[in-house]
This record gives sequence, structure tokens and C-alpha cells, in this order.
Amino acid sequence: MRYVNKHEIVYYSKRFNRFVRVEKGFVSDGASSIAIDIWSYSWWVHDKLCSTWKWEDGTRCSNWQASWVISDILKSEGRWFRAFTWFVATLIGGPVYRFIKKLRRKIMAGKGDKPRKVKKSLYDKNFDDINWKKKKKKKKKTV
Repeated sequence: MRYVNKHEIVYYSKRFNRFVRVEKGFVSDGASSIAIDIWSYSWWVHDKLCSTWKWEDGTRCSNWQASWVISDILKSEGRWFRAFTWFVATLIGGPVYRFIKKLRRKIMAGKGDKPRKVKKSLYDKNFDDINWKKKKKKKKKTV
């Protein structure tokens, strides 16, 4: 499911001393918008960081930092329990989600389902052709 941001969001992280700007029209996959019972801009900011992996000034943002940002925003909104649970969920679930998404793209592109080369075993041969460690009889040469 895709979500489109309807207004610009600018967030300043006191913890990391950096800005994040989520522009109007930003399209998110909504991976961290699990809570449909609350409205929060925390998942917009988190999804922006996870889609670009950069702060507004162009420096690299890690999954650890993105998880802290979503937690800090939820704490500032008074949602202490969700701040903790979403920190853990995005820290652990984020890389797992990206791995599954990447794997699914490979499979859909036909790159993940190629058959492997199988080593031939003795059992693939005809039963009569198996050498049961018997010495081969030498054939006499005919003149």
C-alpha cells in the first residue's frame, strides 16, 4: 500500500543535531505505519530517513538513528510505551523487512529461482551400470 504526504514536515532531531524534511507529495510504503489508531508524523519522518538514508544536510543516516528518531517523536507526543516498542520493532524489523523486500524483487525479476547444478551421484545411473567395486574384466584383443 502506498501513502502520499499531503503537507511538508520539517523535523529537528535534538539527539543527532540534524534536520529531516519530508516534502509534500512524498510517497511512502507505510512500512512503519502499523498503528492506524493514532495520527503521528513520526512514521513519515522515519520512512523518509529509511528511504533516502540521508539527513537534510546530506550526511548518512543509519537504521539505529532512524529508530531513535521515531522513538523521540513518539515520546514528545506522550506515547511512551509506543516509543519503546516502535524503537525495538524498527531497529530489528527494519533490516528484516528490507531483506524480504529485496528478495521478493529478485524472485519477481526471475533472478532468485534459477535451478542449481546438481552433482550426479551413482544412483542417477542405470542400476546395471554401477561399478560395485568389482574388477573389470579385460577384453581380449582380437586380431
